[in-house]
Amino acid sequence: MIPRSVRAGALASAGLALFYVIVVASASGSWEHLTDQARRDWYYLLPIVAGFRIQVSLISELRRRHRLQRAVAAAGGAGAGASTDVSGVAWPVESWSGDGPGGHHREGELRFGSGGAATGTARLALPGFPEPVEVTWDLGG
Repeated sequence: MIPRSVRAGALASAGLALFYVIVVASASGSWEHLTDQARRDWYYLLPIVAGFRIQVSLISELRRRHRLQRAVAAAGGAGAGASTDVSGVAWPVESWSGDGPGGHHREGELRFGSGGAATGTARLALPGFPEPVEVTWDLGG
């Protein structure tokens, strides 16, 4: 299956080529002039149309990924397995504000649902790194 961004780029480049045909054909009033002009200027037309196709494909893919990142953040974001374990009770991630799971900075604020006063030992495990990241601390009690 061809990705949507590639299809968008192909349609955009076809639209640009059609626009060129319409402008040159209507300005000259002659199909012979159009074919002659395209034959003489092919080395300009080819990179312009190809570059436009690439540009539209990249922008389309970037917008798709941006929408996916917002959807992931709205659905609970950092959920990639992140949880705390306090005295054997797991609390789910309540919210994440920051870079998405694929972001290379991975900074932001992580909040957990309230579960009352915590006692015992807390463990925070963050999978998805080359080495698992785990932090443990004593909560008293």
